[in-house]
Amino acid sequence: MLDSSPIIAFEELGYIDYLRALEKYVEILIPEEVAEELGREPVLGRRARAQSPSSELSRLPRRLGKGETGAISLSLELRRQHVDVTVVTDDRVAREVCRRLGISCTGSLGLIKLVKKLGILSRDAALSLLNRIPSTSLRVTQQL
Repeated sequence: MLDSSPIIAFEELGYIDYLRALEKYVEILIPEEVAEELGREPVLGRRARAQSPSSELSRLPRRLGKGETGAISLSLELRRQHVDVTVVTDDRVAREVCRRLGISCTGSLGLIKLVKKLGILSRDAALSLLNRIPSTSLRVTQQL
């Protein structure tokens, strides 16, 4: 389940094709709210929207964006259907909410690690990608 930030980061780096290659291994869902945030049709994944919003949504921090809220809402719905989902977002608050709700989550760095682990991206390409992150809108703390 992708939020807009990883899509934007991979596009800025010119590596969106690596996310497309990931679709051979996992289904990538793009919440409708993320497509709305992007202002265009996403270049990968399948669009989806939560059909029955969870009562847990009323407890979400108001500062979450539409995309993060859509991803968390859809994840909660899929979990009720016994579907394993990982939310991919670079928003710190959204990741904290996911952890609190028991939703698996990661960020763009986790995606880079996954595509490298699957052999989609070489070690050298992954290092190059990591070194270029400061030139994008993605902000990574030293802790990560």
